[in-house]
Amino acid sequence: MKSIYYLFFRTGIVAMVATAICVAASQAQSVTVGWNFTDLNAVYDTGTPTNFTVGNLSIANSFGTVGTPIAATSVSTGYAGATGGGNIGNAVNNAAFSTSTSPYTTVTFTPASGYSLQITGCDFGLRSTATGATSYALYSSVDNYATPIFTGTNTANSTWTLKNNGAFRGSAPNDGGAS
Repeated sequence: MKSIYYLFFRTGIVAMVATAICVAASQAQSVTVGWNFTDLNAVYDTGTPTNFTVGNLSIANSFGTVGTPIAATSVSTGYAGATGGGNIGNAVNNAAFSTSTSPYTTVTFTPASGYSLQITGCDFGLRSTATGATSYALYSSVDNYATPIFTGTNTANSTWTLKNNGAFRGSAPNDGGAS
């Protein structure tokens, strides 16, 4: 089973950090993976996954045109951990959430066969323009995106803020099959 975690928001995340614990029988391994976008690509920049893979970040269902989702414009600043070197952005309308039409950013965490994966945190920088979204949520394929793992609010004032979302756990076993 593959576990896909979706993050829905307006313009960008930077220095995103997801802490994952991969477990098989009595073994537990913890690793923090992160993206800082200073290299202007979607591949994670920090952490070495053991017994699970981490996909690239990508965007979908943009509300308008997004020429280059990962860019060095409107770079993150103003909070601890901000890289000031890049971000991943998506054009998002300030509307009710829909699994089929809402713009989103996605990353896939896939545990190796015989292992389970537990995501224990997801922190990121967030910025929203004056007409952008004022809320965000994280959804998972574990429950077919039915219930947000966490939600939060943001001020639509073009200012970067750090969103700490460590108080959740999202788990997915892997029986070796594909989703």
